[in-house]
Amino acid sequence: MSKKKYLSLSDDERSILQFLWRVKVASTSVIFFRFEPDFKWKTFTAYARLSKLKKKGCVDTRSDESGNFRAWVLTAKGFKAIRQNLLALKEEGFASESITHDLHVTAIHYGEWIQKGSAPDVRFVTEQELRRIDSDDLPKWATPLQSHKPDGVWYFPETKAKTLVALELELSRKRSDDYKSLGAFYSEQESICSVLWIVQKRSQASSIVNAFQAATITYRDIHNFVLLDDLKKSGWASVIFFGPNVGMSIHNFLENARRCQPIAMPLPSPGYGYVERMLNFQIKRFNSETSASVKNSRFRA
Repeated sequence: MSKKKYLSLSDDERSILQFLWRVKVASTSVIFFRFEPDFKWKTFTAYARLSKLKKKGCVDTRSDESGNFRAWVLTAKGFKAIRQNLLALKEEGFASESITHDLHVTAIHYGEWIQKGSAPDVRFVTEQELRRIDSDDLPKWATPLQSHKPDGVWYFPETKAKTLVALELELSRKRSDDYKSLGAFYSEQESICSVLWIVQKRSQASSIVNAFQAATITYRDIHNFVLLDDLKKSGWASVIFFGPNVGMSIHNFLENARRCQPIAMPLPSPGYGYVERMLNFQIKRFNSETSASVKNSRFRA
């Protein structure tokens, strides 16, 4: 009879697995940026740590739907290893239904605040948490998010209004009835002060808003739209093209929500913000370093 092997995991490794459970899927760059400040990693440490976890059977790489790239995902063994560290779950599970969708959501959601401790006054809640954590263990402010679970949520508890902003990424069109239900949801849930939509075409913005307006007489003008292509090029420096905050960058839009007052913040230089670099889906030996000129101009006025 073979002897059962004991799975030994460091606290650092458990932290990586728990984060991977929250976001479902991650690129090497996401893991690097998330944990480098805490663990003082060198350039290639993230890949080495993930490779070690793969050898232990806790993570694996999975191809996206088109087969163009691979990303890191939790395995059943990895989920089992951290299960006792999670809150009570109403639905067991960990897998991603869409690698491409979830990779983009993570990059957009965490954005310039990806590094642990960079935004201590912001609470990030993922669709995974809303979907799987038992309602009794979710914070009270998340209760309205049970009937519809956005792709991500930013909660700003230190603001007077306890500001809550939802994230929606549209990579495929929903059925008309789904938009009607969604329009009614966002109109009725007044605790949600704004919704940031990432869409592939400009025409989607007016189509979605028209569907929402037709669904309810209590429509609230809280929906802001950004093009996915703009976001890939400029990250949080990309600009809202449709909505009540038209002309404002994602960066300033979220900083304003965070402070509940108009404020102009430095924007990440297009191409060198965290979002763009997290959308680098290269698995092996992600290099986070940039040239001196880029480092010196990472932020622009």
